[in-house]
Amino acid sequence: MPNSEENAIISEKIAALLEIFDADPALWVSLSAVAQNPQNKLLVSTPFVGVGSAHAIEAAQLGRSAIEQGSIETTKRQKHFMARGAKWRFLRVFDRRVERSTDIPANRFVSYFVRKSIQTLKHYASIIPNYDLDYDYLPAFLYIIRRLNAIYDSIEPAMRRATLLTLPLDDQVLNFDPKYRRILNAYLALDALV
Repeated sequence: MPNSEENAIISEKIAALLEIFDADPALWVSLSAVAQNPQNKLLVSTPFVGVGSAHAIEAAQLGRSAIEQGSIETTKRQKHFMARGAKWRFLRVFDRRVERSTDIPANRFVSYFVRKSIQTLKHYASIIPNYDLDYDYLPAFLYIIRRLNAIYDSIEPAMRRATLLTLPLDDQVLNFDPKYRRILNAYLALDALV
């Protein structure tokens, strides 16, 4: 049976956890906004593809393409260029492809924060019955856990599986985007308790 000092410590931690998630309604707005519309970055690649599959051939890449094995051949039909009196055409070229990716440190951090919050709250929810507390915290914890699970379910599946190797405290998005900054502040408050 826990003593009154242990009860007081656990009660303070539980109150502080509830404060993190209930005192700042903007945290929930930020979490929902990031889950629905995460920051992204543009990835540029130049795969070596068949001419018919190319989307955006850049003139600067044609010279590089021409020196690759199997990229050009002589032709009697349509030509792309003339060299040494022969008609040549491209078979394969380096194509410029631009894709959006949400796999950035700030989004990995948000996914990590949501997972860690759920684990922490579940841990405290499981130990509440072991302590003689004056206030019934369990319903509040379960409500917060349900809300966090809903946020987690709306995060892109790839980001749910993403790992966070280091905490990106120097990340520009985390530090300067107000939504991400609010989540970072909540994480720092949560981390101080655990």
